[in-house]
Amino acid sequence: NARSKKKILDLIDGLSSHELPYDIQLRSWIKEKRLKAGFTFPFLTTASSQADCSEIQLRKFQVRDMVMNAYRRLVWLDFEQFRENPVESLNKLDAGRFDVQSLYFSQILSVILSEPVAAK
Repeated sequence: NARSKKKILDLIDGLSSHELPYDIQLRSWIKEKRLKAGFTFPFLTTASSQADCSEIQLRKFQVRDMVMNAYRRLVWLDFEQFRENPVESLNKLDAGRFDVQSLYFSQILSVILSEPVAAK
């Protein structure tokens, strides 16, 4: 509605910097109770792989952004699992970032998430 648009524009105008992605900034305002919101899941939109590296954001945010963008792509409403690889950009990270325990945990989590939920 018109009042909500104005409220969001005023909040954006009040930012001292624009380092956070828009959806993360919205989440922050919602947690601070500056906005009221509902949600949609899976996400209706996603971030392109070009969003993984930014020339205007600090380097410390880039790895976190790559991971969050991969998650956003994975849970996108129109995600096509055989056409897209949502984690492709993570291949750019150094191998030392992924240890054996993380690999084991991801395999365990994969089995847990793929098991059907038993009906009560």
